Amino acid sequence: MKLLKSTVLLILISGTAFPLEMKIKELVRITEHRENQVSGYGLVMGLPGTGDTRTVLARESLSRMLEKRGIPLEEEKFRSRNIAAVYVMAKIPAFARPGDSIDIWVSSVGDARSLSGGFLPQTPLYGADGAIYAVAQGSLAKYDGERNRGSLDQKKNTFRIANAAIIEKQVTQVTFNDDQKEPPKTYLNLTPRIHDLNTNQKILEVINKKGPYRAGITNAGIISVMFPDKGKAHAQAAEIMELSVEVNTPARVVVDSASGTVVMGGNVGISSVAVSKKDLNIQPRIYTFEDKNKKSLAMLPESASVSELVDALNKMGVSVEEIIDILKSIHAAGALQGELIIL
Repeated sequence: MKLLKSTVLLILISGTAFPLEMKIKELVRITEHRENQVSGYGLVMGLPGTGDTRTVLARESLSRMLEKRGIPLEEEKFRSRNIAAVYVMAKIPAFARPGDSIDIWVSSVGDARSLSGGFLPQTPLYGADGAIYAVAQGSLAKYDGERNRGSLDQKKNTFRIANAAIIEKQVTQVTFNDDQKEPPKTYLNLTPRIHDLNTNQKILEVINKKGPYRAGITNAGIISVMFPDKGKAHAQAAEIMELSVEVNTPARVVVDSASGTVVMGGNVGISSVAVSKKDLNIQPRIYTFEDKNKKSLAMLPESASVSELVDALNKMGVSVEEIIDILKSIHAAGALQGELIIL
């Protein structure tokens, strides 16, 4: 997908908040099912003279790598700008199996000018326990500054490579928990994706109405479901996940700063507020304003919405970064009538 250079893409989920039915599996996740982060240190090779220059990390790493393969290298006599030291990161999804492929992020550690066009040889990725869970390898696509400007995945010193790591070791995951009482009971813990008391209460009511299992909520906000028969727990858990709950669309603004996308749930409004940023002023129409400093001026209705604000800023040619900063400032001032989430 071609990313927008200087225009925010605004997506409206709905004009106003309204009740809708969602399945429980869309509102919660099994608490024990989670992503796990892995990372490692490596080298990018084959750079066109844009690698590390003053830092010795890359040279030391290459020297050790070649020594392991029986090729001695005198580090002090080796000079090259075709290599760069990098840090590699990845996320292993729940229940990923050995042999599955995952995306990786590669970032420069030293003073390399660009990683574009380089190649990452086999790099082990470690978990917090020190074990190797995946091995990464892949090419860093040639950077086209004009075509890919504004994309986090295509910056010169930070790259995302799709399916570049292969999982070598599975992360242990559990679904059910058993207590130590007699007779033993089996529990399924569910973490709400959105911590809303009203929605959580509705989830409890729907689960308990269905039975024979019983649900309660802990002080940590976890929904705990007790199954009287362990042998039927798996089938009953699948049944619970398919139950429907009536919820209201939240007043929420989600901003993806990498792609320049703003997604709104409901018609999120903005209270009366004035914003001044560099050569830009934003204020409601009820205010008077003299353009003494020849600043750009955005006039909004007294009860403006985020949609109207973003449209006005786009028409003025305000950059994606500045629009996101403005939304953050309005939220910090308490004038955004909803929740702001920055990805």
